Amino acid sequence: MCFTIAESVWQKLSPEQQEIVQAAATASAKADRESNRKQTEELVSNLEAEGMKINYPDLAPFQEATASVLTDNASTYGELLDKLNEWKAAQ
Repeated sequence: MCFTIAESVWQKLSPEQQEIVQAAATASAKADRESNRKQTEELVSNLEAEGMKINYPDLAPFQEATASVLTDNASTYGELLDKLNEWKAAQ
């Protein structure tokens, strides 16, 4: 889920309050991702138990085919891509 707050509201908060809100948003995002992961695993498990065949494709060919997207857009999204790579490395 996306956490949003109006800039006008954010600016009314003290730095301490901003820190509290940021920490809560970060913790909430982490909990939400974990909850989604567990729900997905349960759903897939239930579907497999009912006889559904789930395909797990090899993602490497897709990553290779789209690798140029990152380099082609580095000048526009470089900072965002750096953050994405940091996040991926932390997983």
